[in-house]
This record gives sequence, C-alpha cells and structure tokens, in this order.
Amino acid sequence: GDAPKEADPDAYASQYAHVDVLVIGCGLSGLAAALSAAESGATVVLADENAVMGGSLLSETGIQINGQSGAEWAASTVARLASMENVTLLSRTTGFGYQVQNMVCLVERLSEHLPNPAPGAARERLWQVRAKRTILATGAIARHMVYPDNDRPGVMLASAGQRFLNEFGVAVGQNVALYTAHDSAYQVAHDLHECGVNVVAVVDTRVKPSAAAEKAKAAGIHVMQNSAVTATSGRLR
Repeated sequence: GDAPKEADPDAYASQYAHVDVLVIGCGLSGLAAALSAAESGATVVLADENAVMGGSLLSETGIQINGQSGAEWAASTVARLASMENVTLLSRTTGFGYQVQNMVCLVERLSEHLPNPAPGAARERLWQVRAKRTILATGAIARHMVYPDNDRPGVMLASAGQRFLNEFGVAVGQNVALYTAHDSAYQVAHDLHECGVNVVAVVDTRVKPSAAAEKAKAAGIHVMQNSAVTATSGRLR
C-alpha cells in the first residue's frame, strides 16, 4: 500500500520500569511464577497480550488446581496479584523486544479497543522494563495437521474451536469433525458434544486406540482410528 502523507493523529505514551521479576504470559505457569515471586517480596511486572489473564485455563476443561477449576483458580490468582502493591498487571500487552541485560520492550494497548476513547487519550504505551530476572511463560501453539487444502474457511485448530466454545460461548459449527494425532482433541470433542454440537467424527492417525478414544466411543462419538484426511472440498464451508 501507499504510505500515508498525513501526520499520525494518535497520541502515544512511554514508561520505564525497574523490577525484580518480569513475567510474560499469564497462563498457569506465568501466574504461578508471578505469585511465588510476589509473595517472596519481589517487585513483579506481569504482562499478557490478552484482555483477560489466564491463558488456556479459561478454555480448557477438566483442570483442577487446589480444588478449583482452571478458570476459577486463574481469576482468584489474578485478584490476589492485583491486591498486592509490589505487582503491576499489564493486560493487552505484548512483549516484542528482548535486549541486552534483561531490557524487555512491551507495547500496551490502552484505548484502541474502546469504541469512544477520551479525546487525547494515548492509543498505546511503550514499556521499557529492566528486570533482574525475566520469565518467558508464553505457552505453545499447536501446528495444523498437514493435508491438501487445509487452509479452507472452516478449518481451524481444535484449541481455537475449544476457546470459542468455552471462553466466548460460540459454537464454530453445527457439524464438526476433528483430525488428530494426540489425545488432547478428544477433550475438545467431549466439550462440543456436551454443548449440542454434532461431532461427526474424530479422525485419529494412530493405530492403537487410546483410553481417550474409548471414552469418546462410549459417549457416542464416532472415532476413525488409523485414518487420515486426504482432501477437503467446498467454497464457503
């Protein structure tokens, strides 16, 4: 595209911080690390790119931590951290540069998500944080199974479908098939099935059936073992 000739109409802020511990990522590992450090008396900055802290704990089911569900534990831990004077919580904040001597650059989105931000409000804040210790708790992202036309509309990671369902209350379709080489997809199948989505099949590349596959069969979910997706068809779905 063409570079704009007009001046940037938005305002931006910047801030420096010197802390004992910087944690990037607010899933189970990040929250636990931040809480442990904060309770020891360390000054802590905790940053996460999402609006709500908790990572996959907000969408994965069947997780129990200290007698609480994953989502409940995440909420109570964030509330505990928010009440501590030695902790700074930064949601909607992405770490984008790791410099020498533990200088980490973060960008905090302040107002771009607001429908009517206040006049003159900063759009983003650049944080330059120098920490004695930096903990990267950014988690992992699964890779797509490889097969022809796996980029058609309607094809997504199972974890994305699970997040739509459990975190936002959105079913990604009325009829869903899952393709997997791992047991984790079966929990997604159960979540969809229990919410009334028709799980057409779980296609599993593995030869030997697992306990998760047998549990899915017992729940009435069709499992295709030792199988592979070889093609897709369709234009809008």
